[in-house]
Amino acid sequence: MFFDRQLSRAKILIVDDDPLNINLLRVILEDAGYQVDMLENGDEVLNKITEIKPDLIILDISLSDINGYDICYNIRQLQAFVNLPVIMIITLASAEDRLCAFEAGVTSVINKPFDKQELIKKIRSNLVCEEVKKPEIAICQLPKAMIITSPNWVILSLSQSAADLLKIPCNDIVGKDLLAVFRDDGLTMPMDERGPFSLTFNTQIAYFQGEHNPVKDSSGRLVLRVLVLSDVFPHRKICLPEY
Repeated sequence: MFFDRQLSRAKILIVDDDPLNINLLRVILEDAGYQVDMLENGDEVLNKITEIKPDLIILDISLSDINGYDICYNIRQLQAFVNLPVIMIITLASAEDRLCAFEAGVTSVINKPFDKQELIKKIRSNLVCEEVKKPEIAICQLPKAMIITSPNWVILSLSQSAADLLKIPCNDIVGKDLLAVFRDDGLTMPMDERGPFSLTFNTQIAYFQGEHNPVKDSSGRLVLRVLVLSDVFPHRKICLPEY
């Protein structure tokens, strides 16, 4: 997957005052390749995240000194951590629990006892969504010629390689509908847009193929589309009109 290099360096902070839970989570996350920090005192969370700057927090709802809702709300008051992914663990979470969690700024909720694979999937989907929001990742560091869109094909970002290949400045198409941008260039879509597929479109005399890779959350909901572009004729010189 395209974000593996970034995600493998992700630092996760576990906030839980139960030693058994915190050690179980540590083992699971370290086995998955993440860097792990642990904290048992909820009152110290703000100082801790300012110090270590985690990429994601796993937060238990029930701490002895402060509840998880208040912790997440306080995190969101810090401008630097407004978008920090927070996964809250709740024992047999009800609809009301989930609503309170989301109102406090939690990005995902997982039931306790939790399934290991579900936890890993939620961590990954949260990290991927956060990575794609970072301009330095989306524009400069993505490998190959890549375009990232929302589920409804709005262009969120593209790599410099993609911009160079298409001869279109990044700022000119970010925020626009991919299908509308290339409607006159022979872009055709298959019947099923949800799974991996290849698409081909041309811009004047240049022909490109795009491989579509859907990014889904743990429930199977489509959250992002990643297109990897390649020149069908990589050895011939491409001359495209300037946009």
